[in-house]
This record gives sequence, structure tokens and C-alpha cells, in this order.
Amino acid sequence: MPFIKELPEWKYPGSKPPQTKLDEGWQPNDRPPSDWFNWLFNTIYLALLELQEEAINIDQQGEANGVATLDATGDLPLSQADNVLNWVKGFGMGGASENLPSGTDLNTQTTNGFYYCSSPVNGPGTNGHMLVMALSGTYSTQFYIGINGNMYMRINNNGVWGAWVTFAKYDNNGKIAVANLPDATTSVKGIAQLNDAIDSTSVVQAATANAVKKALDTAKAYTYSKAEADGRFETPGGAQTKASAAETNAKSYANAVASTAETNAKNHGNAVASTAETNAKNYADSVADTAETNAKNASAPIGHIGAGGSTAHPDATTTKSGFMNPAAVSKLNGIAAYANNYVHPATHPASIITEDATKRFVSDIEKNTWNAKETPGGAQTKADAAYSAALAWARGHGLGDSPNNILPTSQDLNKVIESGFYRIGATPVNSPGSTEWCQMIVARGGADTISQMIINSVGNVFVRSGNPPEVGGPGTWKAWQEVETVAGATAKVNATQVAKLTMDSGLSIDCSGQDLNKLITSGFYYGNSMLNAPATTSYHRVWVMMGSSTTGMQLAATNANTMYIRNMTGGVWNAWSKFGSADALDWKNATLQNGVIPYSSGLPGLQYAKRDGIVYLRGAVKNIGQNEITIATLPTGYRPSGVSHVFAMPTSLDGSGFARFARWSVSTLGIVEMYSMSGGVPSTGFWFPINTCYPVDE
Repeated sequence: MPFIKELPEWKYPGSKPPQTKLDEGWQPNDRPPSDWFNWLFNTIYLALLELQEEAINIDQQGEANGVATLDATGDLPLSQADNVLNWVKGFGMGGASENLPSGTDLNTQTTNGFYYCSSPVNGPGTNGHMLVMALSGTYSTQFYIGINGNMYMRINNNGVWGAWVTFAKYDNNGKIAVANLPDATTSVKGIAQLNDAIDSTSVVQAATANAVKKALDTAKAYTYSKAEADGRFETPGGAQTKASAAETNAKSYANAVASTAETNAKNHGNAVASTAETNAKNYADSVADTAETNAKNASAPIGHIGAGGSTAHPDATTTKSGFMNPAAVSKLNGIAAYANNYVHPATHPASIITEDATKRFVSDIEKNTWNAKETPGGAQTKADAAYSAALAWARGHGLGDSPNNILPTSQDLNKVIESGFYRIGATPVNSPGSTEWCQMIVARGGADTISQMIINSVGNVFVRSGNPPEVGGPGTWKAWQEVETVAGATAKVNATQVAKLTMDSGLSIDCSGQDLNKLITSGFYYGNSMLNAPATTSYHRVWVMMGSSTTGMQLAATNANTMYIRNMTGGVWNAWSKFGSADALDWKNATLQNGVIPYSSGLPGLQYAKRDGIVYLRGAVKNIGQNEITIATLPTGYRPSGVSHVFAMPTSLDGSGFARFARWSVSTLGIVEMYSMSGGVPSTGFWFPINTCYPVDE
């Protein structure tokens, strides 16, 4: 519950009494200065303020999002550990699994947390560990440490992933190795080896300033003799003479070549024409002679059949009809009767027979192979025997029968490595606790890997795997793990908080544009342009913690790293309160003026600091010999806003033992002035302490 009593606010710091007074206390006839009382009241106020801001109410002990309490053994109860885990998950850390499936597309991995990536898609090219920091699904950053020792980073800006950037690695000397830096080119910055020579032939090394200077000095110092100049340089007149001669020679050569080409073309054309004419005449004469001969042959008379001349019918051949000559007639008469009738031989080779599905030849080898085959009856007998042997072996390992593979007393489960079903005997070794007379299944899936499962009498299941030496593996047995039952998981889920504090993704709930006065559901939110927000900055992260529908608290953090808090009582929100920083003040030394010096070497002269819009001054000075004297000027940002800051501080005692008081002012121009002192003009040896504070605009 929140604090009820009103805080006794007392902001004026006053002056701390000396240690002697703190040790001895008030004495009779003491007249303590008012600043001592101011110091006491201010110290009490600050102590109570710190208690209200930093202390945890007893009602929050052991509660979700509260403070954990320890049990009688000094351990954190499991129920509170679950609350802590749920609270951490509410910030988007982790998720259902830290080990991403192999081949996961890292472009889709935008949930805050730590992950191990195996063969990832859109990764930097190596397995490794990844840290995701996401504002939303479209604005996130991924840091990746590969197993190759390299570190990478990329940013998702409005849903578009940038390229992976590789961080340079330091060597053992704390320097970045040259191999990790790019080479310099004419268009890209990088590293290049320097070369001090002026006659180097390298095209990748860079000349030093010394090399450039030596080359310039060498060029300036070199002078040509007249003979060298005559041999190296051409005069304008000499150059013109040579150019004119070259022009004349070029024209003469071109004219000669053109004239020769014209003559050759004419001669070649005449020769070709003469040859073509002769060839045409010869071809025409040949064609005419051939036509005449063919015409005469075609008109030979046909009435002289059998005359025997060149134009008579020819003898008959195997391909052309004609007359039989005497030789052919004699051969025909010599053929015996029935000479063309077929006579089947007594035997013939098998190759002349065509085999098909109804008739085939069988060799002795094939016949012997068939004869050696098992008969159906013999095959059945052997199959029955094999079945009985296999069934007996399986039942011997507890398969298909009541487990009769009972392990002996004190059996070392590390040595039970054959696949099968077993019953564990008394006092087993390397078991997951009390598992006497329980059932165990062993599965040896490979040459050097094995798994074991134990089911005890109340239904608890334990499993372990490994590649230990017992199966020829190089590793060890993994620890036994108890498998969660449906009933156990349901009981744990039912015991957890069911209200949604975040989105399902683990990211904060978007409440942009909403009225924070109406945001009374506990959870984590973010958004901009919200009504009744504590600051005008665009984005706020808001944590709502409700005790009931009419009591609760809101914490808000801005992009400017500023936090605010407010409470609801009776359905009404009070004003936002800004958190102050607990960081140490950054004190700066002011430059003293007009001869003013620090009071002693152990005290600062005048120092100033600022935090949360409040400027603090402290120190002690002396050598002030007059009133209305400026001792320092504060810089912009540390000067009072609107009006000067006026305060009084005690100074050295007078002759009667009473404290004198000095009136100080800090103007809007930053001028720190000792305006006046009670009792007249100060002495240069007087002690002037300074301890005050005032607000400034930011």
C-alpha cells in the first residue's frame, strides 16, 4: 500500500553543525544559529523522502512485480521464481525457446532476447549467438557473435534490414590487425603501405611525403647541357620543316598507289572478258555435236531384230529381259528333276530356333539351380523356425510379453546398453532417484548414441541420452530429465497469472492517443500523443500497477531518460511527480575574483553543480575585505531564472562569541556577490561558508 502520512517538506539545506557539536549536543545557555535547525529539518526531510521513494512496502513482498521473500532455508520459493520469470518475460526477454531451429530466417526474428542460431537464413554466414533489441516488429537491432570469433551487427529500419556490419577485432596488443582493415583505393578510404623510394615501380604502395619531396628536389636540381637539349627537344623551325616533308611524302605515296591500282584494274578486266568469250564458244560447239549424235541414234530402224548388230535386242540378264544365248539354254537343260525341293537335315543347331513364352531352351546350370531350390514345405518349416527364434529374442528383451528382463540388484544403469524393455531391480546405480522395481526402455539408435526412459510406479517419466564410452562414444551420459505430465503442466498453468501484461509477442501494448487517466489495466504500455501524460515528449513507456479498480499506480519513462510516478486513490489520479537522479553531482570549480581565495587547502573555494533543474553551490572563502564584492561569475545554465537568488550564511564570530551573518546574492547574470555583513565591514581573515541551492529553467 502507498504511504499515507504527508511528507514534512523542508527544502532549505541550512548549515551542518561542526562535528564537536554533533558529538556533545546542546549545552545550557547555547544559542544555536537557525541554519543548524534548517540543516536538521532538511536532513530529516531528505531521509524520509528517500525512504518513501526507495523502500518497498511489506504488502509487495512475495507479490508479482514486487519484492521476493526467502523461505526458511534462505532460498527463493518456486512460486515467486515463476513470478520473477513472468515479469522478465514481460520485458520481451527470451521466449519459448532460446535455441532457434536450424535454418531460421533471422529477418523474422524481432523478439527481444538471447538466441543460438544454427545455419540461419539471412545470417552473417556462421553459427553463433544473437542478441535482439526490438522497439517493434519494424524497428530493431541484432548483435551477432559468431563461433568464428567475429562480431556482427545490423539494423531493421522501418521493416528494411541493413547489411551485416563486421566489427574489427583487436589483436593481443590491443590494436586492430591490418588484416581486418580494407585496402585503400582511389575511390575508397583504407590502409596502404608507405614507400620512401622515388624510383619504386609499385602501383599499390603510397609514396611518403619524404619521397615526394626528394623527387621534387631532384627534378628542380637537374639541368640539361646544350648537347642534351639538342638531342631531347625540337625547335619550332625544325619541327615545321619535318612536318612539311612528311606531308609531301604522304601525298606522293598516295598518288603512286592510286595510279597503279587504276592500271591493274583495267588489265584484269580485259583479260577476264577475253577468256569468257572463248569459253562460251567452245561450250556451244560441244552441246551442238552431242545433240546431233543423240538424234541419229534415236532414229535407228527397228526392223532388224536378231540381225546381231549394235542396235539388235541384247541377251537376257538377271535384271533385264532379252534373248537366251546358247550357253544359257545348255545350263537350263542340265538341271535335274526336283532339284529345287527342300530336304530337312537329321540335326540342326539350337540357334536357328526362335524362343518365345511357350518354348525355351534350358542349360544344365539353370536346371541344377532349379533342382537346388527349397520346396514349399521345407521353406515353411524354416520360416516357422526363424519366426520362433525372432519371437523368443524379442520376448527376451521384454517385447511383446511381460518384461522378464529383470535387472539384478544394484545394477549400474550406465551399463544397460542393449535396446529393449527392462524391469529395474533394487538399489539401481545412476538412476534418477527412487526408481526401484520400475520399468525402463533402452533405445540404441546408432553406433555410439543411446537413450533411456524410466517410468516409475506413480507415472513419473524420466529420460536421458548421450554418447558415453559404454557405447563407444566420445562423450558422456546427459543428466536425467523428468518429463512434465499433462496434469502437472495444467496445474502450473492454472497457478500462474492469466492476465495479459504485454502483447503475445512480448512487446509492450501500444496505447498511442489514449487518455492515461483511463488506463487502469495492469500491464506494460508504450505510445505517443497520449492525454494526461507527464511530459510533452513524443514517446512514453508506461507501467500500470492496479490494486483495485479505484487504487493503483502509474510509472512513466520518457525518451529523455526521465521518470515520473503518480497514484490513484478513490478513483482519482494525483499529480505526476518527477524522479530525481541518484547519480553523484558533477561539481565544477568557479573562478574566484577580486583577490578572494579558498578559506583553506582542505576546502573548495566555490563549486557549483546542477541536477534536475536545481543548481547547488558549496565552498568556503576568505580575503573579503569589503561589502558588495563580486567573488565569481557562474556560466549560462547555472544562473537563477527571473529574479536573483538571495540567501544568508553565518561567518566568523564577533568578539562576544556571537556569529556574524553575511548576506549573499546570485544575480540572473550569474554574479555571486557578498552584499553585506552584520557587524560592519568584514576582515580579510574572516571565514565565509557558502551552501545554497536554487531552481533554474531548462
